[in-house]
Amino acid sequence: MHTPALLNVSHGSDEHEDVAIQSHIMKYARVIELVLTALVLIAFPHSAFSQFSVPDQQYRCPAVDPQCATSTKKLPAFEQHENYTINFVEVADTGELWDERQLTEALAQIERARSGGAKKPIVFVYIHGWQNNADEVENDPGETDCLKIHGDVAKFRTCGVARLAATPGVVGSRPVVGIYLAWRGLSSNVEPIKHLFSYWPRRNKARFVGRKGMFRALDDIVKKVAEHRADYTLVLVGHSFGSRALEYAAEAVDPGQSHCGFMELFRERALGAIDPRCAPAAARTAPPEPGAKPPVDLFVYVNAATSHRMTYKTLDDWKAICAAQPTNPVCGAAPMYLATSSRTDYATSFLMPVANFVGPAFKADRLHLLTAANTPWVHTHHDPKKVSSCPELSRDSFCFVGPADDHQQNGPTVIYYARAHEDNTQSRFWIFNTGRRLIRNHGDVWNVRIFNLVVAVIQRKMAEP
Repeated sequence: MHTPALLNVSHGSDEHEDVAIQSHIMKYARVIELVLTALVLIAFPHSAFSQFSVPDQQYRCPAVDPQCATSTKKLPAFEQHENYTINFVEVADTGELWDERQLTEALAQIERARSGGAKKPIVFVYIHGWQNNADEVENDPGETDCLKIHGDVAKFRTCGVARLAATPGVVGSRPVVGIYLAWRGLSSNVEPIKHLFSYWPRRNKARFVGRKGMFRALDDIVKKVAEHRADYTLVLVGHSFGSRALEYAAEAVDPGQSHCGFMELFRERALGAIDPRCAPAAARTAPPEPGAKPPVDLFVYVNAATSHRMTYKTLDDWKAICAAQPTNPVCGAAPMYLATSSRTDYATSFLMPVANFVGPAFKADRLHLLTAANTPWVHTHHDPKKVSSCPELSRDSFCFVGPADDHQQNGPTVIYYARAHEDNTQSRFWIFNTGRRLIRNHGDVWNVRIFNLVVAVIQRKMAEP
């Protein structure tokens, strides 16, 4: 169990000690990396060298770029479809946006989609994990089976945004504004040790871009939605290390980087106690109206490569707010966060805790090695099960439809029942594991079952007063 944290407790006490320890660890990690690199280059001199370093590069160009239409090197950063759009916003390893115009166009599309208040868009934002970027991966034309489609861009388009726009009872006349937030994936493509070369650099980079470029993009999106908050449903989805970037953008306080997450600032304002480290951020934006909706309707973390440390603090912060202000609208939100991981996802259930034990991120995580969804004592729901019909639901239980056949996405369907723990006392953060039938492996983010699970929760959020 964890020790409850107060709202203003530092995320990084004993910073100088942390920095010194982490510096020594990184020095040893670099030595090991150099030795392994030399061995790979000796064994595979030609193929290894060509794959060793994955370049950090921009894949998309904004529509306002006059050369975008004729470019053979870059893909468009905007796509217009029948009832949905997709904007790509890319962040470099430096933490800066590759092209400011990508974000400008995404914000303009959020405004454009509401048609002056005539429509109520769903803004659906996704941050991918450590093996993807904004590039296209070759797929068979017309392929719609999400178990066969390759690459997160294609899956986000076909199995995420397009499917959401076509879901009856969810959208109707509501347009979907898809935003794909991209960053460098792997550091190396050398098989079979690419993950060894990539894990620690990508873990640290996810945290870095999360409080830099990703924060900049997400904070601007949140502020744009806030201009007409009642017109929008805002859903933010993170996968793998993308969840880590998302969590840092939303929840973290980092005085060394002058960073204060937008959800952290919202909670401090709701409680009426601004952390001095967040005072500059608070001064830059107008406070929300009393009883205002939270900046985001729903966070979704799937197979998240995050420590449960920040989840604990988030839960404790909301508990403090609702103890002081039980009538605050956020206290009835069920949920605001959804975190689920597959028990067959060895990347987060085995690789991540082992790698974090070998080379911990002391300042960020301490020795909290597991994710929230892999921490049984904080689970709020049981693994969803197949049922013949949806039973009478408790407050936080829910049902959704999914394929009956584990290997067929478009075949007959059955009902799944996600039963909430009877002794659960918090409703803002839903946390649970799933079996293989829901999420097959680490990258299986967009299959029909997990999509329908998320949509069922979105529908619940849209039905809230």
